[in-house]
Formats: sequence, C-alpha cells, structure tokens
Amino acid sequence: MVKDRWRWIAVSLAPVLAFTSVALAGGYVPGVTVTATGEYASRPVIHIVDGSGLTLNLDGVDGTHTVLEDGKMWLGGPPAGDDNPEVYFDLGQIHYIEYMMFWNYNGPAAAGIGVQEADIYYSTDSDPGTATWTLLTDDQVFSPGLGDDVTPFGQMVPIAVSARLIKLDIDKGLIDQTFPGGTGWTGISEVRFYDPNLCVNPSVGDIDKSCLVDLVDFAEFVADWLVCGMDPPEACF
Repeated sequence: MVKDRWRWIAVSLAPVLAFTSVALAGGYVPGVTVTATGEYASRPVIHIVDGSGLTLNLDGVDGTHTVLEDGKMWLGGPPAGDDNPEVYFDLGQIHYIEYMMFWNYNGPAAAGIGVQEADIYYSTDSDPGTATWTLLTDDQVFSPGLGDDVTPFGQMVPIAVSARLIKLDIDKGLIDQTFPGGTGWTGISEVRFYDPNLCVNPSVGDIDKSCLVDLVDFAEFVADWLVCGMDPPEACF
C-alpha cells in the first residue's frame, strides 16, 4: 500500500520534475560479432567491428580512420578465395537499428578496393547459416574511402528495422567489378550499428530499467527504506 502510494506520487510529479532526471539512452550496439565468406590473412573481417584504426569525433558517430591496412581493415574478394563476398553481422540480440555507420576501405589504394554497391538483408534469427533473410535495400551505394587519416568520412546508411542479423551481399567493388565474376579485391574499414533505445551507460540508480533515473526509481527506493531482509530483523539495527 505504501509502495503503491509512492509510485502514484512519483508518476504524477515526474513530468513536472523531469529536470531532475538523467537520460542515458541511445548509442551504438557493442559486442557485435562478424563473419565473412572470405578474408585476407593479415586483414581479417573482425577488424571492421573492433574499432581498430577508428577515431571518433566528439559526437561519437562520425570519425576518421587510419590508412594502415594490416590489422585495421577487412580485405576480401576473389583473391582471398571468395568469388561472391558477403559479410554477416550478429548483434547478439534483436535491436531496433535506426542506422548503420559505414567506413569504406581506406588504404592508400582505397579508390580501387572498397565496396561500391551491396544488397542489405536482415533477419531476426540467430544463425546466419540457417537464417531467413529479408531484403532491406537493393544496390545500396557506398561512398569511397579517402585514403587519408585526417578527414571524417563515415557514411550514415538508414536501416530502420528490428533485427539481430544484418548481411551485406557485395555486388560491386569500387573499380566497377561485379561479383560473382570479378577478379579484384573488396574491403571495409569499420561498421557500427545504432539503436536509439539502447541504454549505453546504465546507472545503478535506474531501478525500473527505463534508462532514466527519475522519481519512479526514487519511489521504489523509498518504499523499501529500512526494510530488513535478515532473520531476525533486529540484526539489521
């Protein structure tokens, strides 16, 4: 009864006292895993989700990328034994993905190696090998890398679906080669996915897990003030 009364007071006053709250929601999805149908030994696909070589701007969204290739970027395509390059991202659970930030291959020869076009697919399944895929965007065009490490060049690609898996089926490299049938390389520097509802820095005070520390959390806290869980209760005092 007391707890319900506190909750009612908190919910009633929360809009008035909203300035006392701390909003912490919205950000890129961490812990993404990635696989590809082929990769060059010193430039494996893991480097497009591990932040290696990426320096973000203060906004935490766009940024620059190193031109160093080994250990910093993914390189694939027919020379890596992959005539039809595909990249699979597993977000770990279903997220509503508002957009994807994409940094194309940024080595010194970036204009000839990166991705020019790819089909974007998504799935709510958990296994890329058995997933049911839905086409999201046909022939998405990607901006080339710049071949320097001082100019931000991340490309914001709309996604706007709930998914666990995202697939890039690369149709064309930047030298106008098509897959399958092409003979040249393709590659990517970094990819990040953004969920506007993601609580990127949860607070221990966020009792109701709303990603907002407000009077509702305060009501939960106060309702249990000095409640002792020990036996006997006198042991708490």
